[in-house]
Amino acid sequence: MSANLIVGKDPSGNKMPVAVDANGAVIISGTVSSIGNVETILNAQTAIETVMAADVAATKASAASIAGMAIPANDYMALSYTGSNLTSIVYKTGGSSGTTVATLTLAYSGSNLISVTKS
Repeated sequence: MSANLIVGKDPSGNKMPVAVDANGAVIISGTVSSIGNVETILNAQTAIETVMAADVAATKASAASIAGMAIPANDYMALSYTGSNLTSIVYKTGGSSGTTVATLTLAYSGSNLISVTKS
């Protein structure tokens, strides 16, 4: 994913570069060393959740278009990550303690997704 830099302001009003992706979402990397401005933190959290939701939706859409990879009806998804890589999605009916209807296991080479296995 390529990033564009825009100029933002930190909580003190000083100009600072902010990395955004092609959709305008803020790219978060590095370590946060202080609590900072609550609005900034909430905006960052929203950006992270948006990226996570997009990862899940893209994975589910890709899997559904491949014969034998369609995901049955579900009302709950449990996500597992290794670092920043989404490594599995467990689909359930009946909520978090319900019945598992499918599991996708995602394998990577570095940060590149190389396979998806449904069980």
